[in-house]
Amino acid sequence: MKIFINEEIRYEPWGGGAHVVTSLIEYLKEKGFTIASKLEKNIDLIIIWSNSHVRYKARTKPLFKYKKKNPNTKILHRINVSDISKNTTNVNELVFKSNSIADETIFISKWLANYYIQDGFKRSYHVIYNGCNSNFFYPKNDKELEEPVNLVTHHWSTNWMKGFDIYMELDKILNKRRDITFTYIGRYYDNYTPENTHIIPPLYGKDLGDELRNFDIYLTASRYEASGLHHVEGARCGLPVLYHEEGGGINEVCKEHGIEYNDIHSLLEAIEEMKDKYNYYRNKINYDFLSNKRCNESYYKVIVEMLE
Repeated sequence: MKIFINEEIRYEPWGGGAHVVTSLIEYLKEKGFTIASKLEKNIDLIIIWSNSHVRYKARTKPLFKYKKKNPNTKILHRINVSDISKNTTNVNELVFKSNSIADETIFISKWLANYYIQDGFKRSYHVIYNGCNSNFFYPKNDKELEEPVNLVTHHWSTNWMKGFDIYMELDKILNKRRDITFTYIGRYYDNYTPENTHIIPPLYGKDLGDELRNFDIYLTASRYEASGLHHVEGARCGLPVLYHEEGGGINEVCKEHGIEYNDIHSLLEAIEEMKDKYNYYRNKINYDFLSNKRCNESYYKVIVEMLE
């Protein structure tokens, strides 16, 4: 069986979706599938992976012509973005256009599915949450919380919606607090110019996992995230998560091993609560659920059923 996915393989620092698809491609190859590098003859299944308005014309639009000429080719549509997540106005429209040729649909969180249902989506669908590479992201066996408590986050996108307002407010507070540190890993918004935050350039794979395990608590201030991968990688390294109440799909994944906040004041309260119950939240992390094994197996099940 031959599969084409309209996304590139990445073995470098990049957005989470690229790492999820890279893992899936490796898994499908192990299962005996052929992965086509371009639209060619005799493709059995096409996976629409990305709906970014920047990539739509080059990566998604040609699929309409291919489907018209090859009606027996199945199309699986993974929906991972929305206008509210990116603060845009044209993404939802592109998602609905792409979905018009899909045989099956996957949302990467229930929150995202409900968001599109409210916008008029009426078809059946699956929900598959992202998972990360367990060879890179795993916890230390033993970890004791000491002061200062070290918080960390990492992002590839520079979009303001990733939570730079909270990160900037926290940076100001760190000037007076010596019991907390905060480290930002990755690319960042141009106007994000912290004075008390440690900045580390983008990392990938083993290097990122090794770095994340140096910290105590994972912080994400991302808003209306479809699901994301950063908080998954953080938690799988053994870090309980502090997440914003407007986190979108993030909240579904982190609710068992994290604490919700809604502004800088409630964030500071959440930090104190996490310090008091650190082992409780750390022990609640479901490492199997956060792994790429669970994620890949879920996609594989849908794909096999589509091709039967």
